[in-house]
Amino acid sequence: MEGIRKDVRVVNLSLLNTGWYIKQLRDREPKVDIRYQDGFIDSVLIDHEEEDLYRRYWPEPKMVSVADIEFEVRDYVGYNVLRVQDEMVLKIVDWNAWKKPIHFALTVPVSNRTGVDPYLAMSGMVVSLKPQKNPPIEQARIENMLYNIFQLRGIADPEVYKDENTTRLLGNYRAIFAQLAGHYEGSKQADALVRLLDWGEEHLPLSWHTVYLAAQRLERLERPALAAIHMEKAGYLLLATMQTDDNATYDNLVTVADLIHDRYREPQRAADLYREAVRLEPQNPDAHYGLAASLQALDRAEEALQLVEDYIARYGEEEKMVFARQILHNALGMGESP
Repeated sequence: MEGIRKDVRVVNLSLLNTGWYIKQLRDREPKVDIRYQDGFIDSVLIDHEEEDLYRRYWPEPKMVSVADIEFEVRDYVGYNVLRVQDEMVLKIVDWNAWKKPIHFALTVPVSNRTGVDPYLAMSGMVVSLKPQKNPPIEQARIENMLYNIFQLRGIADPEVYKDENTTRLLGNYRAIFAQLAGHYEGSKQADALVRLLDWGEEHLPLSWHTVYLAAQRLERLERPALAAIHMEKAGYLLLATMQTDDNATYDNLVTVADLIHDRYREPQRAADLYREAVRLEPQNPDAHYGLAASLQALDRAEEALQLVEDYIARYGEEEKMVFARQILHNALGMGESP
């Protein structure tokens, strides 16, 4: 809200291409340390004469050093010329010399960050410029924002209407979630990851992709039981988005069920997802094969064999299902199949 932080200056990068805005940042409180005079701004910096444009000539990526950090800067618009905003970002970072923190909103695209990404750390709804390369995310700050400050009401409620822009901006919360989850995995903080997942399921419309990755993180953190639970959730989220997500496919659903059965040793959870896949594509053998394997693991080999026999009777002797029949015959002590 206006007036809470009177010492903070928000810089609009698009307007940073204009002389009048550069002057406002320089002259109005809270002032940005800009050391260009009016004459240079008007007659050189934003001028379109060839001589002045040549000052921003940038035909190929170059390493620059500002404020004791070094990074690559390239022409982001394809005209071999740096934009005024690019020069101003570089100069503001240099002139500031770490006196005040500098942040970029998560909504700012990479092309508008002038190449400083190697020195940015996730710290909430912003990424913060740091003096060291590849800085870690600010865990304590982000956790405080997620659990104590952000008031996410109605975001996960499908009955609350969200227009296109709102839906797009909500991706910023998922970005924070993903970054923090990756940090927890890298630092072996399994309990913290579980807490984050619980929070995300309550407050955010998480995609099946996100939950799938979270399950894999839990597996790598040696929490297979929790991994199975979340992989199952990913499967049902995948089912729910088959009409809207091109990656929410039968094959991916079977893959999710396979992971639950083969890697997490949870045949009942896998069997339920296999049944959903069978319902979607009754003639495809993959889900039938997986379901038969899960039923066998649940000591229901006779039921599994009946499933396989019914498939073969209906669709013919598909190689995978013939193999499954042989396995089940052997398991039931029936010898060779006909």
